[in-house]
Amino acid sequence: MRVNAAKTGDTLPPPKGSPLAVPDCTPLIRFGVFQLDVRAGELRKSGRKIRLQEQPFQILWSPDGNRITFESSKEAQKTIYVIDRDGKSLRRVTTDRFANGRPSWSKDGAWIYFGSDRSGTWQVWKAPARGGQPVQVTMNGGREAFESPDGKYVYYAKTEGVAGIWRVPVEGGEETLVLNRGTMNHWTVMEQGMCFLDPDAKPPVIQFFDIATRRLTTVAVLPKDGVPAGGWGFPAIAVSPDARTILYVQAARTESHIQLVKNFR
Repeated sequence: MRVNAAKTGDTLPPPKGSPLAVPDCTPLIRFGVFQLDVRAGELRKSGRKIRLQEQPFQILWSPDGNRITFESSKEAQKTIYVIDRDGKSLRRVTTDRFANGRPSWSKDGAWIYFGSDRSGTWQVWKAPARGGQPVQVTMNGGREAFESPDGKYVYYAKTEGVAGIWRVPVEGGEETLVLNRGTMNHWTVMEQGMCFLDPDAKPPVIQFFDIATRRLTTVAVLPKDGVPAGGWGFPAIAVSPDARTILYVQAARTESHIQLVKNFR
């Protein structure tokens, strides 16, 4: 398994043979969804550019590679969107005034999982990708979820700073703790288990947890000063569909400046 460190971006590798969706920043502090064709090495927009008031976040390809889901604050609270790969048919999956975030696809592409505070506490919900009423998935807390590759379970993290990965059957049932490590933004589900970033290790490490054997394996040791781009509160890890490459998004450098403004009113 190979680990690649990227300096910026926030994306999950697409299905094999599909272009990679990446956020694009303009001088107007607005963002649009572009496509990076990895094979051709070309960055291009497919169709038209979608102007948003805030960066599209948690950008994920559908299993068939024909659609992209992401969250954005284009309208009011954070909202979940779906757009076709050609840049057309932008539509809202959530149409309410609640906070909704961290979208991910079901394996058949029919549903989108997301975290929402609509019940008064953060829980995992799912909504039809083509539009429809959301359905509550968790009852005891949840915010970021991924369906297992076999489509049997929904694995989820509860909230920032709370360690542990839980799971619940896709059709509903008992919510059980799978691993007492791993936190929101820094984990993902694979065919054989879960890959996660452990920021508490000194230095930080990327580990793989085999669900069947419950064995932990260190995949990579990161620089001791390695901080995800955007800080620890931003997604920083993704695994390629063939599970051979891990993408880790790291800040190359962080700095701040003090400026003096004269005659400021």
